[in-house]
Amino acid sequence: MTKQAAVAYIEDEEDGRLLCVWNRRAGGWSLPGGLVEDGEAVPEALGRELMEETGLLLWKSESIYSAETATGEPGRASWVHVYRVSASGKPCEREKGCPVTWLTRAEFLKWSPFRDFYAKMFDVVAGSKAGA
Repeated sequence: MTKQAAVAYIEDEEDGRLLCVWNRRAGGWSLPGGLVEDGEAVPEALGRELMEETGLLLWKSESIYSAETATGEPGRASWVHVYRVSASGKPCEREKGCPVTWLTRAEFLKWSPFRDFYAKMFDVVAGSKAGA
């Protein structure tokens, strides 16, 4: 069975930095998101994960990228859906030891255990102000 994940792509309008969350399990930075639970639609998982990880309330999302992952690891998603997100609130650490911060694309790719997936996504995603 295919495990799916929903991920939020939130870009600061002024400097193009991306909202990132520390992924304790993977030991690096990731975009906010997580696994879709049984019986849950992908957009529902997106809103739930965003709230759980950052405290932000999802109010608008647009699918911008979707691809298979090559992890093959138990408990990991084999298919990831990325959404450009607009949300309300102020992002904050919601899970102890998993802070949130804003990183440039270059910083994010340097410190993300999922850099291969996200590098491909950045090649496809257009209309962004973020600099490398």
